[in-house]
Amino acid sequence: MNTISICHITTAHPRYDVRIYHKYAKSLSQSGYDVSLCVADGLGNQFKEDVNFIDIGKPGNRFSRFFFLPLKMFNKVKRIKADIYHFHDPEFLLPALFLKKLGRKVIYDVHEDVPRSLTGRDWLPKWILTIIAFFFELMENFITKRLTGIITATPHIRDRFLQFNKNTIDINNYPIREEFNCDKIPFENRNDICYTGAVTEIRGIRTLMDALLRCHKDIKLHLAGKFADSEFEKEILNHKAKDNLIYYGLVERDKLNEIYNKCFAGVVTFLPYENHIHAQPNKIFEYMSAGIAVIGSDFKLWKVIIEKYHSGTCVDPDNSEEIAQVVNKYHGNKQLASSHGLNGKKIVQEKFNWEKEKQKLLSFYSEMLID
Repeated sequence: MNTISICHITTAHPRYDVRIYHKYAKSLSQSGYDVSLCVADGLGNQFKEDVNFIDIGKPGNRFSRFFFLPLKMFNKVKRIKADIYHFHDPEFLLPALFLKKLGRKVIYDVHEDVPRSLTGRDWLPKWILTIIAFFFELMENFITKRLTGIITATPHIRDRFLQFNKNTIDINNYPIREEFNCDKIPFENRNDICYTGAVTEIRGIRTLMDALLRCHKDIKLHLAGKFADSEFEKEILNHKAKDNLIYYGLVERDKLNEIYNKCFAGVVTFLPYENHIHAQPNKIFEYMSAGIAVIGSDFKLWKVIIEKYHSGTCVDPDNSEEIAQVVNKYHGNKQLASSHGLNGKKIVQEKFNWEKEKQKLLSFYSEMLID
């Protein structure tokens, strides 16, 4: 029997992206699939953990990334013999349609609700972004009807695409069950909090820094991730609370484990943009998996995840005083922080884990190969 070949495609994500590489590619190779991962980061070709990385080079600027890189990627992947082509970036939608017209099986992995997320960006005036979002949604709807299948990162996004393509499923971005081992430092000896992930204004980082000024003087914020904007980076690194900030930049997965071991709580206080309200940030589940309390935005969906399982506390993400009160509450009651952390870890072990999502992925691939 011939080995099934899968080609994953990304023009925007790093090659070791958690969802694409650590979850999809590694899980597939471990399950006996032949896996190629086409990237555009300029780091060269590579073979690692049975995954074949094919690099087409890094784009020179944002314009190149959106307009020239997808065509370059199309010219590369059309020469790759694969049973399924699975792409992860909306700028590859048009090339994906051409790939489908060549008779290939093509799956679109929708990481976020792009039309809603566009209106929260700041690189163009909002009225222009609103127009772009409108026409992008028309194009996205048109193309997704014609693709082999759609995978979404949340049930909310899944429901949007089901009306256009019956072969739509959600593969949630839940953590790998045994990735984090964060019980090395007792909770009574932990004095810090953390935020890990993309560092942007709309993810509530400024408000979090303001909250830090109101927190107990011993509390430090461990900030790990890449700033999307250099001006915002200067602002945060020169904030009045900078003496209580430890900034790492982008870190490897093992470093995250080290950071989580130092913290009693993880913070994910995204601001109330439409795309955030219905999102399921992987950081919520990652903090739970690490066994630390979660301090999250008081969105209805997030409350169901965080407070239903008594794994943390939800706050108004625009209210620095309220955020500080909860941080200080956990700092003053480490037993409560530990209890919420253990509750979160337990539900990840039982329900919110990648191992369950992996089985959904493998079943979906099998269905698409039969069609």
